Amino acid sequence: MKAVYCKCKNTYCIDCCKDCKAPDYWKQGIGVITSSATPPNGNYGYKVQRCGHNMQKHFHGNQELVIGNVYYFDLVHEGHSNCYTVLSQDNQTSGFLWNSVTDYNDCTSCQDANP
Repeated sequence: MKAVYCKCKNTYCIDCCKDCKAPDYWKQGIGVITSSATPPNGNYGYKVQRCGHNMQKHFHGNQELVIGNVYYFDLVHEGHSNCYTVLSQDNQTSGFLWNSVTDYNDCTSCQDANP
């Protein structure tokens, strides 16, 4: 699915701009707005939330994780390794790649072990 800018409604949409009288050059697309990419076999993607924050990110790596569990993620990207709760599995191939993960009972025990 591809969205286009609708000058009349000042927003991007898929089919909402058919009656707009603005010139066609306003109807430039933004590209694909739904993800169809899937991680390579043996690569799992997850939406995670950092313990003690509302910050959510996308992580991927070669280990299947349990939704709802807390893990310490040792990430390839320096400065982002921390304790995170796994919120859901996704198929995104972008995001942070992990070197390793360690399972913990909860955020407090994870943060205590990884100050």
